[in-house]
Amino acid sequence: MIKKTYLSWLFFLAMTFLSLVYSQAVSAATLEFSPATGSYSTNENFNVEIKVDTSSQDTQSTDAVIEFDTTLLSVENVTYGSFYPTVLHSEQNGKLYISGVVNDAASVKNGAGTLATVSFKGLTAGTATLSFVCTTGRTDDSNVSKNDLDATDLLVCSSLVEGSYTLSGSTVSTPTPTSTTNTGTGTDTGTTTGTEYLDGSGSTIPATGFTDIIALLPKMLMGLIFIAIGLIPLLI
Repeated sequence: MIKKTYLSWLFFLAMTFLSLVYSQAVSAATLEFSPATGSYSTNENFNVEIKVDTSSQDTQSTDAVIEFDTTLLSVENVTYGSFYPTVLHSEQNGKLYISGVVNDAASVKNGAGTLATVSFKGLTAGTATLSFVCTTGRTDDSNVSKNDLDATDLLVCSSLVEGSYTLSGSTVSTPTPTSTTNTGTGTDTGTTTGTEYLDGSGSTIPATGFTDIIALLPKMLMGLIFIAIGLIPLLI
């Protein structure tokens, strides 16, 4: 009897554990790169889609923080997907931040779709890696937020897969911008004559003695007014 009861409890615990694992697996959202691999030439642009799958869970927003080597890749363009109605992005220090969000609290998004499409350019031969920055329990990195009071993160960081791209060819040289100034004659000589001022139209105006005369006009007018006032008694 005791053995039978023990086996029943053991079976119950095993089924409970399996149901919890299955529930977590079913509800886990994913982020992925598409394509996840590829071979490209340097100085060639290639597109990578950032895809989200909420695993049928209602979500409020998705944040994808993507890390890459800036000596191998540069971000040329980001095209927003249609999965979320509002998408924003920023780039800083080798990290690309892409956020998609619903427009109001009453709206939700579930299913699978494209968060954004990123156009990269290969800069140097080598293997370029894209990875989602994700730490369990953090809210300032990659997250898929469930539509509940706690905005529960549905993303399982350990399930995320990196993108790997082989780049071949010569290093892309980045031209150094040169600084030139305009003389006001329409010919760019790289030199300037006198101090330049900026007018309301945004064009440069060469400094001349005429600007000094304009500055003196208020004083000249005040002097003339005082002279006229002094002459009034003589005219009466």
